[in-house]
Amino acid sequence: MKILHLTNYYSDNYGYQENHLLKHQSSSLSNDVLIITTFYDIPSSKTHFNSLLNLPSTSQLSSNLKVLRKKSFFIFNRPSFIFFLFVIDFIKFNPDVVHVHNATNIWSLQLYILRLFLKFKIFIDCHQDELVERYDNGFFSKLFFSFWKIFYLILNKFNIINKFLPITKSSSLWLQHRLGIPIDYINILPLGCESNSLNNISSSLKSPRYKSFNIVYSGKMYSEKNIEYLIELFIAVRNIESNIFLVLIGTGDNDFEALITNKLSVLPHNSYKRYPFLPRVDLYDFYSHCHLGVWPGVPSISIQEAISCGLPIAIPDNNIVCHLLLDNGNYLNFDVISDAKKILSLINDFHLWCYYSYNSTLLSNSLDWQNINKKLECLYEHG
Repeated sequence: MKILHLTNYYSDNYGYQENHLLKHQSSSLSNDVLIITTFYDIPSSKTHFNSLLNLPSTSQLSSNLKVLRKKSFFIFNRPSFIFFLFVIDFIKFNPDVVHVHNATNIWSLQLYILRLFLKFKIFIDCHQDELVERYDNGFFSKLFFSFWKIFYLILNKFNIINKFLPITKSSSLWLQHRLGIPIDYINILPLGCESNSLNNISSSLKSPRYKSFNIVYSGKMYSEKNIEYLIELFIAVRNIESNIFLVLIGTGDNDFEALITNKLSVLPHNSYKRYPFLPRVDLYDFYSHCHLGVWPGVPSISIQEAISCGLPIAIPDNNIVCHLLLDNGNYLNFDVISDAKKILSLINDFHLWCYYSYNSTLLSNSLDWQNINKKLECLYEHG
């Protein structure tokens, strides 16, 4: 099967959906996989899309996996407004299946013109939801989404799109509400993790009682991530239990960095540590030496990766991440006193912590990328 992935940006160094899907799809010699993307690096925050990768335009990653990078003609600090041409490369590759990453890319209009003349299947994944988007009711936003709603109505009338693949129930609801996609065209495909390779790393979590209780957050940093609440929560817990440590991994823009620095200024310097974005292998080492991962806002793939290392988690109770909490941590109530009591209970009950850790490992097995890719390739074949 010839599979084409179209996406705004791609880097081998990250653990995002496309990295894992490409790895598993290209592991089958019966597949020929191509990804067409730009030279832009994955943005470090919501508004940073201008970092260019110093990479060749063509990279042969394996015998049946190739990356083509195209020049983007313009960009307006949001992924929907990157535009690059791929028609000639598309015709040369002649794919059986096209996997589009993101539902509102203006460059995808080329794809639907090609579909008038060529026969191939189209699958569109969607990470967008109400929390990520933060609905804008301005004139331009209404016009933009009205266009896509009408456009997809026409495409679906002629069965041009095979399936939309939102990653969560929240993304599914966003597609239905924002773009008017019928539920029959939707199949939720969750983000996964490499559980088989990571469960071995989690052995350090099963060591004797911890000397200090380490809380970790990793991922992009901007206001919707709600890292300020995590710091407030950490301060509240530390006022009662001083034997805890906070690890923050990731960076934001200058204004947000100044805000975080100010929030942390009330803490002793030996009670926390900040790190920039780290390679995945280093991240797993951090997860394996921490005892609780807290993600209070817009979710990150880091949650799944942390679960793979047997890390208990604390996350919001919503349609975006609720499937990641199955007796392996606590929901956040966003009341500092209430949430601090939950963390203190976990600190003081090592058996409860072990129970949560074990359940995180079990959950990661069900979210293994290999299984998710098998489901996806089945959709490619029969969807």
